[in-house]
Amino acid sequence: MKVNNNLLSMLDSMWAISPAAYYEYLPLFANILTNSAVEGKNSDRELSAYVNYVVNEYGEKIDPSTQIPQNSIGVVHLIGPMIKYGNYWFWGANELVAMLDYLDKDPNIIGTLLKIDSGGGSVKAVAPFLDFFARKTKPVVSLADTSASAALWVQSGTDYSFAENNITAQFGSVGVMAHLMSFAKYYEDLGIKEYVINSTHSEDKNKSFELALEGKFDLIRDEHLDPLALKFQSDLKTNLPKLDLNVKGILTGKMFYADDALKAGFINAIGTEIQAIEKIKELAAVQSFINNN
Repeated sequence: MKVNNNLLSMLDSMWAISPAAYYEYLPLFANILTNSAVEGKNSDRELSAYVNYVVNEYGEKIDPSTQIPQNSIGVVHLIGPMIKYGNYWFWGANELVAMLDYLDKDPNIIGTLLKIDSGGGSVKAVAPFLDFFARKTKPVVSLADTSASAALWVQSGTDYSFAENNITAQFGSVGVMAHLMSFAKYYEDLGIKEYVINSTHSEDKNKSFELALEGKFDLIRDEHLDPLALKFQSDLKTNLPKLDLNVKGILTGKMFYADDALKAGFINAIGTEIQAIEKIKELAAVQSFINNN
């Protein structure tokens, strides 16, 4: 069974997440951290078989107990809240990227389909995916329903991206937020007074967070949120050359349904899983031709 560990990664205060997903995920995070969430009953093998598997060139799932045939395609799911380190309830970026690496190195696999349905999550979960995209040797195509914030950041690094439908599929929510809570009044009512004392040589230590807890947000925006938001925007501009920067809200947090996302340049096409698989085969053939000439 997946072990309930690395829960501290869920407490990270810097998030690239859509507002809808944030409020959807928050009660679940709270239940997990207070040990009131119900643990699943699937084994690691059953869970892993859903999160990553292999299909043949026709899109038919291959029995994991059999030999992987040539020209097969790997499939990895990026679904739900994104965190850096996996725990009992959620697959972490460290685990999903390990799956991507494994599939990329298999000689019988020509590329990977990354299926996305996520409103984003911790900013720390993004870098492992982007590092993988920089070192991979085979094409990765994404197929998404919801791809927002951190998930969109990851999607932008794939070689080609599809919306899986033009009904519910959404893209966007480019931006970064922090979520902090002060328990000072609660503790004071209990008769507990908290003191944080910094060395005289550490006057800037935790200053932005301490000021934020006092309701003064300028420094935390300047030192943490704005640099991350600008990095997010810069990566999208680099990774998505057709991104229409003239579209209102394109880099400031607006969400777009598939048709508008296609016009704005967030995705390359609207299609099915079979079409995504065909695109992987096409990109793999081009890469093979280049490598052999």
